[in-house]
Amino acid sequence: MQGLLTMLTKFIQAGHVQADVLEGKTARLVRAMEALIPKATILTQARSIREASAASQGAVSNEPIDVDKLDEHALPVRDSASNSAKGKAPARTRRIYLECPGLRILFGPGQNPYTTYAWAMHVHHETPWDPMMIRDEMFVRSWNCNDIVPDNHEACIPCEALVRNNVLRNMLKRMKEGIHENSPHHYQPIAGLLGIIHIKSARINVLRLLKLNDNRALLHRQRQIEDSKRFVLAVASGKVTRISALVRTAVKRGSSVRAMVVSMEKAAVDLY
Repeated sequence: MQGLLTMLTKFIQAGHVQADVLEGKTARLVRAMEALIPKATILTQARSIREASAASQGAVSNEPIDVDKLDEHALPVRDSASNSAKGKAPARTRRIYLECPGLRILFGPGQNPYTTYAWAMHVHHETPWDPMMIRDEMFVRSWNCNDIVPDNHEACIPCEALVRNNVLRNMLKRMKEGIHENSPHHYQPIAGLLGIIHIKSARINVLRLLKLNDNRALLHRQRQIEDSKRFVLAVASGKVTRISALVRTAVKRGSSVRAMVVSMEKAAVDLY
């Protein structure tokens, strides 16, 4: 009996059973127990049950109950069919809706939402949604989201309607097929911008190398021209005798113009 009292008290405090509904059921239980136990014990138990039904705000009765003469197996069983036939209204259920996460965006193998989504599109175009990241997965949530997710759906109706938005459809198409490097930069995701920077950096390095090689080639040619001028001036000075034999010998040796000029300068002072 004490266990029944404890159970009823918990049900009332938790709000699963209303106190006014419990009173009639408790009265029938008391009448059923009158035929099984003495009247004095019935009065004590009935008083305890009434106190439990009125204790929706508070305490459980600690009055001792005589349970020596109770036979829980002999208590009558409630007929649910007869209770439902008396016209009692069924308990109303309240549906609980989860918060709408938005339309989920699926990415291909090897793609990352942080580097594949074109974030700059929100600056240059009117996009009626907000991108959201939930555990490394991307969702787009409509500005008209009502947070009500119907059965067998992953998002609310306004969020699912975003699949028909032309701006979003073109974005998803570019994410799948790729974007040309000459497209405006706000169409590019972070991965595309990093790729463009890598390509242009490589091109700049090649151009720098070509420029360095050209500068070295020009410097070498400039020195050759200066040596040729010195050779002409040395020949025109007339200070070198038998100049034809000197040039013929230098050519056989494979000497450069600068070496010929040095030999001619030595020959002019009788050192060659």
